[in-house]
Amino acid sequence: MSKIITQQSDIAEATTEDLVATYNALTGKSIKKFETRAVAEVRVANAMLASADRVGHAGVPKGAVPKAMPLKEVEKIERAKGIASPPSEDEGGEPDQPNQQESLMSKTTKQTEDRDAIRAQRYPHAAAAEAKAKAAAKKAGAAAPKTAPKAAPKAAAKKASAKAAGKPEAPTAAAPKAKAQAPARAPTYTHIRLGKPDPSRRNQEGSKRTAVLRCIQDLFAKNKGLKVLAVDEVSKKMGFDVRSYVHKLAGTAHVEIAPAPKAA
Repeated sequence: MSKIITQQSDIAEATTEDLVATYNALTGKSIKKFETRAVAEVRVANAMLASADRVGHAGVPKGAVPKAMPLKEVEKIERAKGIASPPSEDEGGEPDQPNQQESLMSKTTKQTEDRDAIRAQRYPHAAAAEAKAKAAAKKAGAAAPKTAPKAAPKAAAKKASAKAAGKPEAPTAAAPKAKAQAPARAPTYTHIRLGKPDPSRRNQEGSKRTAVLRCIQDLFAKNKGLKVLAVDEVSKKMGFDVRSYVHKLAGTAHVEIAPAPKAA
């Protein structure tokens, strides 16, 4: 039986069925499978971050770290506190006319393409990992050995003649086996740098996300020569895991994901 995981540290050890069940529980969707294992790990990790951020906005006990929860449980908390749930990406009436259905399908396709383009711009590491995983899957499919063609009539007649004469048949060469390719691992960022946000976008004063942003800005201000900052250092300063908040700050361009500095 599939189980729902809520910690990113459990993703690597989870079965593919567990990842599908977790993704559906966190997002409210009902997908059957992912294209590859790598795509599954990336999408489940992003769903966990989004869920934890939504739980944090709904409110958690003082000092507690927001954790990913099934969508139904999050909505139950929001209803109890009178918090309006954000609109679902899949909301909308079902069309009853063929032309309306085609129009809706075209609109949905464009929205999906636009959303994927924005996601690729905001989270280049995750987009690159998905593209790499898809390319690897496509390459593995192209490298699979094709079914051997049927013997030509002349070759079949020669084989029957040799069998009638009592001669041993020549051994048939076995088709080469396709080498299994190890799936690409989901990217994990460890460092950040200050970004260039839109001046019109402001974080809510008094929220944990704003507190995390102020902490990041203070650490950069105190270290003038600092180019990148370790996420673990921010978590240590704040006293809790800040990755879900950093994820959202990257989405608003307040910070940027940076590669880890090379060891001297």
